[in-house]
Amino acid sequence: MKRFKNYLYNMTKLQELYETREKLQSLGIEPNADLEKQLAALEEEIIKNEIVPIITDTVEPVLKQVKRE
Repeated sequence: MKRFKNYLYNMTKLQELYETREKLQSLGIEPNADLEKQLAALEEEIIKNEIVPIITDTVEPVLKQVKRE
């Protein structure tokens, strides 16, 4: 259950990032190259270090049970 709560927390962080980007654009503010690079790096960090490991931990045991010929 703790792993699932962490997943939800990390998905919330990612959603906040997307909402922030959309809010800036809706206000007519286009991020400059440096800010866009920072946003992309943060997105990559959240996905790579926080979300993918949780998904892997969840899916791996199920995949180990699959036996294909």
